[in-house]
Amino acid sequence: MPGNDPAVIGSGPLVDDPVPAAEALALMREYHIDKKIPSAIIRFLEKEMKRQKDDADRLTETDRYEYKTCFNILASAEKVAEAIRQEAASLGYNAKVNEGFLTGEARKISKKIAEEAVVVLVRDQPVPKPAALIYYGESTVTVKGDGKGGRNQEMVLSAVIALEGQHYITFLSGGTDGRDGETNAAGAIGNAQTGLNARKKGVDPESYLKNNDSWNFFNQVDGLLITGVTGNNLMDIQIVLVDK
Repeated sequence: MPGNDPAVIGSGPLVDDPVPAAEALALMREYHIDKKIPSAIIRFLEKEMKRQKDDADRLTETDRYEYKTCFNILASAEKVAEAIRQEAASLGYNAKVNEGFLTGEARKISKKIAEEAVVVLVRDQPVPKPAALIYYGESTVTVKGDGKGGRNQEMVLSAVIALEGQHYITFLSGGTDGRDGETNAAGAIGNAQTGLNARKKGVDPESYLKNNDSWNFFNQVDGLLITGVTGNNLMDIQIVLVDK
């Protein structure tokens, strides 16, 4: 999760939740889910709400008991990105990890990354070629078509269109859990030639992107990234190689 807050990683079942019981109850009732969950949970929250109110009336802020939870973050998207950076550097790439996680519409993120890759290709900035640009985060997709795919595949398909003809740029995007949407792929990989090669086969990238059908596009051009389920979910990773 962005920020690595232990209270939200895997829903944080063993970490104290700072949200007051009254707020949790109010949200349940606002969205009409209080009748759909076990009554024991409602009773517990009502009891906890009363206890918290009594404590607030009786104790000062410094007197209140605070739960203490000890934890260590063993794996995170940042650590994955750093491991990729080190591996890329060992292969001779000038590797750079983007600061902060990416979020937003997959196509917009793809455009941003593609533009940065072109700057490296043309100007050798912010790192010289050969370069490895590494990103992490989780994007979203506004689905308007009836195709098959996921946010990582859609991101790469958008990049394939944006980078067509920009030689020596390769774009990979994949989910660290090994699944991208309701497909068997973790993501996809494409380069400046992918779109051109697809068109030669009568496969139009734009129509597949419009239909949110990235899986079927990459299935026809041998661009699916299939890793199998990894057992870890550390957001998504994008790797862009810009060669000489």
